[in-house]
Amino acid sequence: MKIKKISISALLCLSLMIHTVPYTNLPSVSARALESVSTSEKIPPDTSDYNAREIIVSYKHSVSADQTFRTLSKDKSTRVEAIDDNLFLVTAKDDSTLKEKLEEYSTDPNVASIQPNYTYQLLGQTSEPDYSKQWWTHNDGSFTYNSYFDYPIDTTSLKYSRYAKYNVTATSGIDINIEPAWSQFSNGRPVTIAIVDTGIDITHPDLQGIIYTNTAEIPGDRIDNDANGYIDDVNGWNFVDKNNDVTDYESSSEENDHGTHCAGIIGAGVNSTGIAGVASNTNIKILPVKVLGGKDGYGSTVDIVAGIKYAQKMGAQICNLSLGYEATKTNSSVDSILKKTISESNMVFVIASGNGDRNYNGINNDITPTYPASYDCNNIISVANLTPTGTLNASSNYGLKSVDIAAPGTCIYSTITENSYDYFTGTSMSAPMVAGGLAEIYSYYTDVTMLQASKILLETAKPVSALSGKISTGGMLDIYGALTRDSSTIIVDNNAPIIHSKITNLPNTYKKNLVLTVSDPDHDLSKVCYAKGEQTASYFASGSKGTRLIVLGNTATISKIDTTTTFTIYAIDNFGNETVLVVPVTISTPTSITLSASKKTLIVDKTFTLKAVPDIKCSITFTSSNKSVAKVNSKGVVTAKKQGSCKISATTDNGISASCNVTVKK
Repeated sequence: MKIKKISISALLCLSLMIHTVPYTNLPSVSARALESVSTSEKIPPDTSDYNAREIIVSYKHSVSADQTFRTLSKDKSTRVEAIDDNLFLVTAKDDSTLKEKLEEYSTDPNVASIQPNYTYQLLGQTSEPDYSKQWWTHNDGSFTYNSYFDYPIDTTSLKYSRYAKYNVTATSGIDINIEPAWSQFSNGRPVTIAIVDTGIDITHPDLQGIIYTNTAEIPGDRIDNDANGYIDDVNGWNFVDKNNDVTDYESSSEENDHGTHCAGIIGAGVNSTGIAGVASNTNIKILPVKVLGGKDGYGSTVDIVAGIKYAQKMGAQICNLSLGYEATKTNSSVDSILKKTISESNMVFVIASGNGDRNYNGINNDITPTYPASYDCNNIISVANLTPTGTLNASSNYGLKSVDIAAPGTCIYSTITENSYDYFTGTSMSAPMVAGGLAEIYSYYTDVTMLQASKILLETAKPVSALSGKISTGGMLDIYGALTRDSSTIIVDNNAPIIHSKITNLPNTYKKNLVLTVSDPDHDLSKVCYAKGEQTASYFASGSKGTRLIVLGNTATISKIDTTTTFTIYAIDNFGNETVLVVPVTISTPTSITLSASKKTLIVDKTFTLKAVPDIKCSITFTSSNKSVAKVNSKGVVTAKKQGSCKISATTDNGISASCNVTVKK
């Protein structure tokens, strides 16, 4: 079966802050086998993680989302917001209500998981443009910079703290080997990279022509023309302010620049203006997705999850997303909703490994993981910060098992707001460097999936002695090396998953189960979904449609089907091979029910058994119109209680009913 590319999005560097948890730089995760995400989470030991008394509640797929929303909305002690399908944000009015609701949701069998609405913060840093520019494109050893720029210092403090420490001279050859790659090819396959961050200054001269445009939307008509749930989202969406303004500042006093800086690193144009981005020679589009706001760049789980799902829906293939907090002994919470969103996405996520502890001392993510970069997902690439001298930046997180590759992230010159440029330092800069490199590889090799492109990127990393034993590849990004790799060594898996179906009858009912056996010849099955109706593979391609099935021992089941329905089963492996199987399930439902008596007279305290026989076997429910006159049990045994009359009804589980008139005498 034809290989289908897996969608992806670009990544930036953030930090999750939960009360006493120290600010950290983001760790990241190597490409690993995709794990099934458990949606069952226990309540954290206290309520301190529940910022602003907000709870994210995930209900099981079997529960009606509309009915759940109506039920939750009736509770006046909380405010409810529907996030996505069976996912809701519940805000308690006070601390006692918060505790009460946590206890209530934890015991509700319909609830899949509950968790806090975590708060995230970016960690991209900046300085004044005092030095020559893009050393990372061709490092001949002449670049010299002040060691002050080794540190990912807060923007504001840096502007008012200019003092020299000592100068550092670059080491020749420590670059991403991009110049020969630019000569190798141009254009190639189109790639859309989502920058899920603080927003992007889409008017910047150096970013013209590469900003994503939603052609299905008519600008300014205040109508959701493409029916995707977002009005006038011509160039992306702002999840912070709930509008289509995707710029990364709300006012001149709240400029952040972080998202715009990442955009320039990835794709600033070759246009005789400013700089050239890594993937400037390819056919790329950058999708701005704003999930962080204000000059300090804070954002929540809800906005980040919504932003990822939006990017996926709009067709992004790479996601630049660097968020995190350090998991410590006192706080080991995992943002399970974010993890589930990433693991189930068709995008590849390039994630910054993190900028160390609160003193900017790099952390070993193998020992102290930083999430979400340390999530064990095969669609994550984690990136460390390499200096111009070929050493790991002292503030960069590392990990032989948990961090994949290094890329330049120290003193990086790129676009910022108001048509300007500046230097930033941090793993936030390293991540878009790799995201751009991934776009290059995918554009060049027209017969590989995005996951295969990420594998090529990691396998062709250029060895750097200072990285040996620190990160899994022991090397740095080498784009030309990836493009000139021996093509015979690139393993192309064209074997699609295999799906078999069997319809089974359930005992004592007309309902049926659809039992599926799903396997993959190369043992790299990624996910299995289903949808009602006859669908094509493209229906599931965005990852936002279809209900995911849990596969245990190659078996998955759609249970208790009660109406004639056509199901489409979809399976995809880690190389993008897809299989679609359409299975019609015919259900014959009861149309009539015959009772052993249509009327009956009883003496008080006497009983009789009302037999009910449906035309098709099913379960029967017996009820009495007046239990004080006569009651009936689940087996149809009627007991007379007092003088009077009532109706005893027998009803099938699809609503077919018949009644017996009962008269009770003394």
